[in-house]
Amino acid sequence: MIKTLSHLLLPLSIVLSSGMHAQEHIPLTDAEIRQFGIAFSPVQVMDGETGMQIPATVVNSPMLASAITARYEGVVQSWNVMPGEQVEAGQLLGVLNSQEILGIQQEWIFAESSLQEARFNVEKDEKLNQEGVISQQRLIQTQRQYQEARINAQAARQKLILAGFSEEQLGRLMTDHEGLGMYYIRTPVAGTISHITYIAGTFVPDNAELVSFSSGNLWVRAELPARLGRQLEIGQKVRLAEGSYSLTLRQQDYAADEYSQLLHVFAEFDQAARYLPGQVVSLVLSPAGGGVLVPADAVVHSGDETQVFVKVDGGVEAITLSLTPVGSAYLAQSGLNAGDQLVTRGTAQLKGMQLGLGGE
Repeated sequence: MIKTLSHLLLPLSIVLSSGMHAQEHIPLTDAEIRQFGIAFSPVQVMDGETGMQIPATVVNSPMLASAITARYEGVVQSWNVMPGEQVEAGQLLGVLNSQEILGIQQEWIFAESSLQEARFNVEKDEKLNQEGVISQQRLIQTQRQYQEARINAQAARQKLILAGFSEEQLGRLMTDHEGLGMYYIRTPVAGTISHITYIAGTFVPDNAELVSFSSGNLWVRAELPARLGRQLEIGQKVRLAEGSYSLTLRQQDYAADEYSQLLHVFAEFDQAARYLPGQVVSLVLSPAGGGVLVPADAVVHSGDETQVFVKVDGGVEAITLSLTPVGSAYLAQSGLNAGDQLVTRGTAQLKGMQLGLGGE
């Protein structure tokens, strides 16, 4: 072994004295490879089947409504649905008692009354103006008052519609005062109820989430290193490591977190998936620019540089590469080819040979 190391020291000292090169040849015989316990592993192309696996969380589509929040504070009176139930757009989910909504109902009833009075006045003044009893200026003023009353009534009416009142319920509220203090919870789109946050009889503050539901296909959300995220393309196909589900990359952040240097990516399932929002899955991603997957055991770190040892005729070759961490491995987009044999065991001995270390 002393003789083997001695014949390596001279050429290595010349290489080291001139600085680290992109490639350095280390001659080794097959017997020395066995003696040093060096093992190799082939490089794999990072494609849709062998890409990097990263943890991802199943989420509802960020493009569609997936939660209902309380517009006004109140107490849950009752629920008409249960988690897991399919609902249609506009379906009544539950009812709240709210002091705030009572004030809005009173505002609308008063606005409708004012509108009726303003309509009567404008019709009366139009006739009087035609008969020459009142001036055009007086009619314009009456018409302006009518327009203001109509806008006020429409605004108050819209608040109640957003609070879940149907046209029929608005009619009963006006004529019979039915539903005073009630706030109706309706779903804006068809979907499946995922979670009900507050039980009946519980106080709900305004802007609190009442119900979450799934509509459309589920998505997944994952975090990636910013450098790797730039190598993805919107619209490319990805998949889950579990099962045969395929997904399409739909969104990604274009600003990284200043502390973690991570950014979010979102992918949509191409078909209905048997997952629940909040479940953690393994997402398989492949950069649009391609590349190969380098095992972590094959990488040697020297300051800011990363090296691998590649099997060549007559020994191994140390190659300095630009690598991107991808989960428990690394991505190399240049410098290696699929099938190259990398040293995955014995890198410490080879690094020592590089540095001129060994026994006497």
